[in-house]
Amino acid sequence: MRKIRRSIVRSIFVHMITFVVITGLVLGYMWINREYSRFNDEAKILRNEYIQNQQILLKNEVNRIIEYIEFEKAQTEAKLKEDIVQKHLQDKICKRISQIRFGYNNDQYIFIVNYKGIELVNGMFPKVVGKNLWDLKDDNGIKFVQEEIMIAKQNPEGAFTKQNWFKKNSDKTSEKLYFVKAIPEWQWVIGTGIYTDEIEAVINAKRIEMEKEVKTRIIKISIIVLSLILLVGILAKIIKDLIDKSFKVFFSFFEKASSEYVEIDVDKIYYSELKQLANSANNMIKERNEIENKIKEMNNELKKISITDGLTGLYNHKYMYENLEKEIKRANEEQKPLSIIMLDIDHFKKVNDIYGHQCGDKVLETVAKCIETHVGQAGIVGRYGGEEFLSILPQQNLENTYKIAEKIRKEIKELIFDYKELRITISGGVVQLDIETPIELVKKADELLYSAKANGRDRIEI
Repeated sequence: MRKIRRSIVRSIFVHMITFVVITGLVLGYMWINREYSRFNDEAKILRNEYIQNQQILLKNEVNRIIEYIEFEKAQTEAKLKEDIVQKHLQDKICKRISQIRFGYNNDQYIFIVNYKGIELVNGMFPKVVGKNLWDLKDDNGIKFVQEEIMIAKQNPEGAFTKQNWFKKNSDKTSEKLYFVKAIPEWQWVIGTGIYTDEIEAVINAKRIEMEKEVKTRIIKISIIVLSLILLVGILAKIIKDLIDKSFKVFFSFFEKASSEYVEIDVDKIYYSELKQLANSANNMIKERNEIENKIKEMNNELKKISITDGLTGLYNHKYMYENLEKEIKRANEEQKPLSIIMLDIDHFKKVNDIYGHQCGDKVLETVAKCIETHVGQAGIVGRYGGEEFLSILPQQNLENTYKIAEKIRKEIKELIFDYKELRITISGGVVQLDIETPIELVKKADELLYSAKANGRDRIEI
């Protein structure tokens, strides 16, 4: 007994400690996750704003150069027919553009390349001026000069593109965002670009700062959790001493309650809250078995009533439609066949008129049992209404379903009833799912059923 009591008290203590630790961990995780999420969102916004601002800057710089060229061309328009004048103008423009610098660190520049791939201007790498860069590749094996020329030709208003390019005073390449625009009459492509990894340095600095803050918070949370654990330990010892006597009664009760009818002696319980718990436990034991049995019976009965037909024991019309919707959805998702059979007893009204409704009910029950037996594990069967029966066969194609329907038809034809002269036949329609809704699929089967009736009955149409 002593061993069991100590085990429970220890369990309470462990659970309290676990709760404190888990709570601390969860709160810490939630805070850290929130901080990282906030950082990622801010980094994303910062990165997007940086790229957008740089795109606007690049586009404005290139358009400004284009406007400058157009201005210079306009000033010498009357003389442009002379090649010497045009060459002089181009040289003047190239010299002017090679001196342009812009950007936060004044390290961005303009370049010009002609349609043949010859670099005419490069404000940062003058050594490449005059060289043919047509076949120059970046780290990804892309002939980026050709790509820039092609993009500029295809987009008269200019366009953005990305390639890898060397940084000044470095032998390593970095991703660079370019804006290029063509001057078709001179067969020039003017462009400029920025290195996209510059924003990453800012983001990494913020990440380091955020990680330092997270570490500091983790230390603080750890100290709080340890303090709470110590406090819980003290409280657990106090609680243990206070409830130990009352627990002895509960221990005895719980040991016996699972196998026999017992009640707690409430007079032996010291605390009012525990007395209330003891009274509740006694009432629970009295009512538990009766309530559980009633609930099981009621649930089973309600479920059966809600989905089955009272006469045949088959599923009812509502359940069959709900199931058909689910099976059609699953068949479409899994790309597997689905077929249905709609069956109707031929001349059933005459059976009721001649032999009476009791005989008609017996016929319905017998036919339902026959259909259910043949469909078996391949699907489910329900009473669609009156003397009509609907069978849903997942993963069955039209051919297999037709064979099942034919077996049902033949066996029903051989059924023997109390009236020996009474013979029953059925007609039916078989349909495989294509793209129909449940209503459309049932309607198709119903139409085939009526075709079977029109073609002489005692047949299955597909």
